[in-house]
Amino acid sequence: MEYIVNWEIKVPKKVIKNVAEMPPKVQVKFQLLTEILAASGPTGPYQWRNYGKLKDGFHCHLSNNHQWVACWRREGKALILEIHYAGSHQGAPY
Repeated sequence: MEYIVNWEIKVPKKVIKNVAEMPPKVQVKFQLLTEILAASGPTGPYQWRNYGKLKDGFHCHLSNNHQWVACWRREGKALILEIHYAGSHQGAPY
């Protein structure tokens, strides 16, 4: 018997606002990232460009030119992930 578990993904209003200012192709990639995280958990997009572990979470680049990034972390021991940053590489919290 196989169990399917989905992670809950939290996206704060500030992140939603930042994503709305991104180019449409990057917005689509962000949406894909949230779907992968929900299905596979924090290490789901390990094959993405510049995916890596941070001190308190993970990050990856949403564009080939390294301009747009996303950062996320697990909240406690529950199956909850928070995407705490999505925006330009220059403002990333790492």
